[in-house]
Parts: sequence; structure tokens; C-alpha cells
Amino acid sequence: MAWIKVTGSAGTIVHISADQVVRVRQPASGEATHGSKALIDLSNGQTQSTQESVEEIMKLLSQSRG
Repeated sequence: MAWIKVTGSAGTIVHISADQVVRVRQPASGEATHGSKALIDLSNGQTQSTQESVEEIMKLLSQSRG
């Protein structure tokens, strides 16, 4: 199982299983907290906001899957 490391909107480090990622998207207006550049929707129904951009997260996911 591959993991990626992202920065949450509060500046904390968050590890996410790449297998759990359903989609990566930009937040809609008013949807995310200050400083969030992307949202990661997970298979358990949770959403993680990140300081990384959609492009940065997609690169991390690509690298994690070899």
C-alpha cells in the first residue's frame, strides 16, 4: 500500500493511503478553509483539504504508484 504526505490546511502533515483517494479537486467557493488549494475525496466519505495544489497531489499519487 502506497502513502502520500500532504499538508493540511492548518499546516499539519497528513498521510493518506493512495488506494483510498477517489478524486482530487479544487474547492468550490466557500467549501474549504483558508489556505486550502485542493480537496482530496476519500473512499470512506471523508474529505481532506490541503495546501498543495491539485497538480502537486496528482504528481505525488503518480509517483506513489510507481
